[in-house]
Amino acid sequence: SQQALVKHIQELSLISLIFSCAAILILVLLPKFVHSVFLARIIPLIVVISSIIIVAIFDLEQNSLKTVGTIPSGLPHFYFPSWDSELAFKLLPSAFMIAMISFVESLAIAQATALQKRDDLNSSQELIALGFANIAASINNGFAVSGSLSRTVVNSDAGAKTPISGVLSSLTMILVCLYFTGIFETLPLTVLAATILVSIWKLITIAPFIETWKYSKADGFAMLITFLGVTFIDISTGLIIGIGLTFIMLLWRVSRPHIAVIGLIEGTQHFRNVSRYDVITVPTIASFRIDENLSFLNAHVLKGYVITELSQNAEIRHVIINCSSISNIDLSALEMLEELNKELARLNIKLHLSEVKSPVMDRLRKSKLVDELTGEIFLSHYQAVQSISPIEKN
Repeated sequence: SQQALVKHIQELSLISLIFSCAAILILVLLPKFVHSVFLARIIPLIVVISSIIIVAIFDLEQNSLKTVGTIPSGLPHFYFPSWDSELAFKLLPSAFMIAMISFVESLAIAQATALQKRDDLNSSQELIALGFANIAASINNGFAVSGSLSRTVVNSDAGAKTPISGVLSSLTMILVCLYFTGIFETLPLTVLAATILVSIWKLITIAPFIETWKYSKADGFAMLITFLGVTFIDISTGLIIGIGLTFIMLLWRVSRPHIAVIGLIEGTQHFRNVSRYDVITVPTIASFRIDENLSFLNAHVLKGYVITELSQNAEIRHVIINCSSISNIDLSALEMLEELNKELARLNIKLHLSEVKSPVMDRLRKSKLVDELTGEIFLSHYQAVQSISPIEKN
C-alpha cells in the first residue's frame, strides 16, 4: 500500500528498481515496433523467461532481488470438511460479505473486458460459475474464488477469444504445478508486477470520471470515493464503500422524487410540466405526475405536494395523479393514498388516478382503495381531464 511504500522507501533495492523499470519500458515500447501480432502478444512471456535466465546466470538472488521462491509441486488433495453447525453460523455473515464482494468485483471485471471486445455478458452465468468454482475450492483446501483483474487483462492481451483459453490456461497450470515449478523459482517479483501493471494500465481511463461528474455530481462523487478506497486501502474495502455510497444515494433519490404539476399542450393529448411548457390547465383540476415508484420513502412528499397546491388554489375540486412513471406502490404508499382519498373527500374534492400500469392495477384491485376511491381510474390522463371537464375540450 501507499503507507507501506512511504514507510519503507529507504529500503528500496536499486537492482529491483532497475529490473522493474526495464520490464515496464520493454512491455510498453517494444510492441509499438513489432509488426507481428503473434510476437507482440508473447512479449510478456519473453520478458519473463529472459528475466529468469538473467537471474540464474548472474545469481542475482544474492543481491537483494526478491524472486518468487520455492513453489510446492503437485496438485492439492481432496478434502471434504466435516459439518459444524455452530462454526457455519459463525462464518455465515463473513461468507455472505465475501460472496457479495467477489461477485461485484468479478462482474465489474467481466463487464470491462466484455465491453472492450463487444462480447455478450450473462451476469447469472458469472454467478453460477463463481459458485461452482468456490465449491471446488472448498474441497481442495483453497481460498474463496473470484475473478482476477490482473489475470483477466493478461489473458485478454494474449489474444484470448473464447472460454477455451481458460481451459488451456488451467491445463497449462496443472502441467507447471506437476513438473515445472522449479523453473519459476527465480522469476523476479518486480518483473511479475510489471507485467500485471502494464496490462491493467490499459483499463484505466480518466474520461469516465469527467463525464460522470458532468452528468451527475452525486455519481461522480461515489465513483471518486470508490476509486480512492480501492487505490489507497484495498479492493474489498473500496467496493464496500462504493456499494454503501450507492445505496445511500439510491435512498436519497427515492426519498426526493421529481413531482410535477402538469397541463395539456395545446393541439395534442400530451401533458407536460407547467413550469417548463406553455400548457392549458383547468382551474378546478390539479394534475400531478410523480416520476418515481411510490414507497414509504416518498409517499409523504407527494401528499405534501398535493396539500401545497390545494392551499394555493381554492377552486380545485379534482385531483388527478398521473401514474405513468409508477411501477410499484408499497403498503405505506397505499395507506397514504387511502388517507389522502378520505381527507380530500371531506373537502369535497375527488381523487382520480390515470395511466395506471397493469401490474400496479392488479395489486390495487386487492386493496380497499379501488372501491373507496371518490373519483375514477382512467386509461389516459387526457381522457381523465376531458371526462371531468368536457367544457374545456379544445
